[in-house]
Amino acid sequence: MANAKHLAVRKEGVEVWNRWRAQFPDIKPDISGVNLRRADFMAANLGGVNLSGCDLSEADLRQATLIEADLMGADLTRANLERAKLTGAQLNYADMSNARLIRADLSRVDLARAKLVGASLRGAKLTGAKLALADFAEADFMGADLTRADLEGAVFVETILEGATLCRAKLQGATLVGINLRGCDLSEADLRQATLVKATLEGANFQAAQLTNANLGAADLRGADFGRANLSKANLTKANLSKADLRVVNAQFATLDGANLTDARLWETLRAGWSIKGVICERAFWDKEGVEATVYAPGEFEKLYSEGQLIELIYADGMTRFELDTLPALIHQLEKLHQGARLRLKSVEEAAGGAKVSVVVEDVDEAGLWTLQNDARELQAAQLELRDERKLRERLAIQNALLLDEVFPRILVALPPRQIVATASGGSTIVVESSHVHVTSHQTVNDLEAIKSLVDKISVQRTELGLPGTQIARLEEGIQSVREELKAAQPKTSVLREALNSVRNVLEGAVGSTIAAAGREHWTHIVVTLSQLLQRLQ
Repeated sequence: MANAKHLAVRKEGVEVWNRWRAQFPDIKPDISGVNLRRADFMAANLGGVNLSGCDLSEADLRQATLIEADLMGADLTRANLERAKLTGAQLNYADMSNARLIRADLSRVDLARAKLVGASLRGAKLTGAKLALADFAEADFMGADLTRADLEGAVFVETILEGATLCRAKLQGATLVGINLRGCDLSEADLRQATLVKATLEGANFQAAQLTNANLGAADLRGADFGRANLSKANLTKANLSKADLRVVNAQFATLDGANLTDARLWETLRAGWSIKGVICERAFWDKEGVEATVYAPGEFEKLYSEGQLIELIYADGMTRFELDTLPALIHQLEKLHQGARLRLKSVEEAAGGAKVSVVVEDVDEAGLWTLQNDARELQAAQLELRDERKLRERLAIQNALLLDEVFPRILVALPPRQIVATASGGSTIVVESSHVHVTSHQTVNDLEAIKSLVDKISVQRTELGLPGTQIARLEEGIQSVREELKAAQPKTSVLREALNSVRNVLEGAVGSTIAAAGREHWTHIVVTLSQLLQRLQ
């Protein structure tokens, strides 16, 4: 209930009121629930005042200080609050329809469920404001700053937001039908499930924004910047995206039927499961800088890029020969995990700082595709782990060879003349004559003969592998290196290991991809035998 003494001071006018406030700064005036229609509060100090439930319709509050004032449920229809300071004020459930709030400071205000229909907030500051479920129909926010504002579920029907800043704003589930957001900054904004049907968003900044399940049907998005934005499952039917920047955008399962993509930048766009029926695209830029145009005949873009759903694997540091050789095995294993799915390697291309593998997926529904994508990533992780393990094994083998061929002989220089004979694991014999500083190592005759026999078998049967020309050449090169080294009086272990490793790498890739099921067991046995021989050469 309003305080009678406080009301009496108010009736003395703004000048008296302001002096009283300055004289008694600790008093928190209470004039709540009072009819103050058309009252003159211009430049009045109303900071911290309880004005809840007041009728302030058509009141003059220009340049007034309302910092942390309580205006909950107040009637401010057609009130003039131009340049007023309302930082931290409570305005939830207030009615500010057709109010004038030009250049007002509404930072951190609570306007939850407030009504601002037709209000003018041009150039207003609403950073960090709570505006959830507020009604902004036909309001004017041109040039307003709504950075970090909470607008979840807010209604913006035919609202003007041209040039407004909505950076990092929360707009999840908000309704922005037919609004003007031309040139608006929506970078890092949360627009999940938001409705922006027929909105004007020409030149808007959506960098790193979240737009999952957003509805942008028939929106004007010419020249909009969506760099690194998430448009997965978004509806962009008949949207105008000409000259839009869609680089590194997640457009998986997005609907772009009938959209215009002419002159769009599409470098590193994730497109798995997108729909582009009837899409219009005369030119597109697939390079990082967006300068090399690819021209398309009518309908060609749709034909090229809607040929099925895709899964994509990113190799952040690029792909080594090991990943390339084992990629067919990875795809084969995915098909085994998902019976009925048909997979086909589409492309291996450069990506930001690395490489991207695209695999076409057929006969899989949306839920199955998500599961398949997750399984692909798990297999990729296992593939990279195996690669790292292999690198470690190769480094250890090289270190072992250096110890045997270089370090050990130098240590023996200081020893007295004698011969040392030692038997290594696997039956290999090491003979050392220190008087001549001569070190030799040789495998057992059985090991060398087993290697020769296995290599000859692989050479004779290599046509069964069904390998492409480059892999056949690599296999034959490895076989020839083994044969040449076996002709030496004392074959070098390091040379044999390197050549046999090369042969094994080719065979491992073939076992997982090109070999028919009937012959896979036979060649798997050969790979196992080869691995055992390599282990004895350590």
